[in-house]
Amino acid sequence: MSRALRIEEPSGPRFDLALDLLEAGQSFVFIDSGLRVEEGVLQVVVPTQWEPHSITHARALEELRRAERNIASLAAASPRFDAIVANLRRVFILVYDYGTGGLWLCRLLEDTFEWYEGYPRPAA
Repeated sequence: MSRALRIEEPSGPRFDLALDLLEAGQSFVFIDSGLRVEEGVLQVVVPTQWEPHSITHARALEELRRAERNIASLAAASPRFDAIVANLRRVFILVYDYGTGGLWLCRLLEDTFEWYEGYPRPAA
């Protein structure tokens, strides 16, 4: 997501462009989360502040719920965004971004929390 259009406020011409991108199947970053629509699902990629060996269920869920709140506030602030995503399922994916790539740690789909294979990892 490093080259994706970054948006901090849900208004203005840059935000309109971000919504155009979303409707065209491309991504943009709102605050710190990457958004993309794929196969009827709003994918929200959330970078974690934790190292993979330090991530716990509680920490992961806290970060995913924060992203959920950000998306809910975005939908409340933008009728156009709300119309785009209103009938989509939503998946929030927590990733560890190490600069040249990322590790998918866990996800929240509807209200179901799941770890990806290999996580959580115990501290070394």
